[in-house]
Amino acid sequence: MESKNIKENRQKLYLSILRKAPRLYRPAKKTPAPKDATETTLRYVLSPALGAFLRWLLLEALKSGEKRLYFLSRDGYFFYRAAKIFCRAKALPIDCRYLCCSRYTLRFPLLRQNRKKALDLLLGEKPTVTADMLLKRAGLTPRQREKILLRLQLPFSPSLFLSRSQLFLLRRRLQSCDLFFSYLNRRSEEAFFALSGYLRQEGLLDEIPFSIVDSGWTGSVQRDLSEILTKLGRKRPLKGYYWGLYELPKGADFSSYHSYFFSPQKGLLKKIGFNNNLFEAIFTAPFGMTLGYRKEKNRFFPYFGTISSEKQAFLNRVDTEISSYVRKLAKEPLGDEKTIERERKVTGKLLRAFMVTPSYEEAEAFGALPFSEDLLDRANRPVALPLSQKELRNAYLIPFLLETAGLLKNRSVKSAWYQGSAVRGGVSVRRHLFHYTLCQTLRHLRKTYRTRFQNRGNRL
Repeated sequence: MESKNIKENRQKLYLSILRKAPRLYRPAKKTPAPKDATETTLRYVLSPALGAFLRWLLLEALKSGEKRLYFLSRDGYFFYRAAKIFCRAKALPIDCRYLCCSRYTLRFPLLRQNRKKALDLLLGEKPTVTADMLLKRAGLTPRQREKILLRLQLPFSPSLFLSRSQLFLLRRRLQSCDLFFSYLNRRSEEAFFALSGYLRQEGLLDEIPFSIVDSGWTGSVQRDLSEILTKLGRKRPLKGYYWGLYELPKGADFSSYHSYFFSPQKGLLKKIGFNNNLFEAIFTAPFGMTLGYRKEKNRFFPYFGTISSEKQAFLNRVDTEISSYVRKLAKEPLGDEKTIERERKVTGKLLRAFMVTPSYEEAEAFGALPFSEDLLDRANRPVALPLSQKELRNAYLIPFLLETAGLLKNRSVKSAWYQGSAVRGGVSVRRHLFHYTLCQTLRHLRKTYRTRFQNRGNRL
């Protein structure tokens, strides 16, 4: 049971930070006293943070003359819900729409005739995969999967999670399997037809000023969606607004990517004090990821994966808290650039206090949320996985040393929210948090200066 003193101390901490942004503070102060750690964090950290992002977004959209904003599923769900409330209350001339899509539904239709690109997508960025999982990702029927496995003659079980050498063997055999790619190309063409019908239906080929809104991180969704819209005949370049961007796709036009909290070149301290995995676990739609589109009676409808009833109940609670806060926030003046900058700083301090140094109650409540890095969202685990003391040490030290030596390209930490895991562990917490933060600082410093050097080289 949460200690009353701990709960009150956490509330005082958040409110003392929030007071420095009066327009964010007043709506939070008008809510009833929180009952537990979850309500405290939702009311005094996460709702104000979303509200600050929303005000920046709408001011930027009005300044740029945007007529429409498409909020991408699933990270954009609560952004969308809040923006609808705000635009209605302020009578803003922006049409807010929710677009059901995913990395999978945007990339799968682009796989035709490109074997390398297809295998890169199906294996994923951090390959933890079985042969059967890969064939399912390719959309093959059970009968087709059976035929392909007979052709491949793999020396291991289709349900075995593959080692690096086994993964290499699977990839090499698939690369030369014409039957596999004939099935894949057919499924990719069907997916492209369905996706293009859905995008046309939702107005993405309208030649009016519009942009997409998403959480961000790498900007790859904008790249893929832009490629599809260009193939369908759209002339206007696609722009995007994001919570934050760690990097951009190779060759991307920086002027078409707008980020609120940090960018590839800026916001080092904000990156260190932020956890995008935890952010995604909280700010996500209360239904599964978009898997594809079906045509029924001349209309296209998205269909979704599953989500647990516990996660759905939590997200409904998030929706209630955020909606209540945003209705109060909408009565405040929209603000100006100076106000937005002050609120951005306050948002950074709030999120750093929650994400980097959570209370035990917060680590337990939010750390238990399911999180998945799987392409089809099928491998869920707690965002703050319980780890032993040895695992906590190895989670930051070994990957950092390997990455520094250039021996690790895709960094994979056992816990998606390391600080939550350290606090849940309850032993040597300060030491673990200090060393992890130090490694994160050095990682982001190296990445920031590498990006600046590359951009300077490109200009020269």
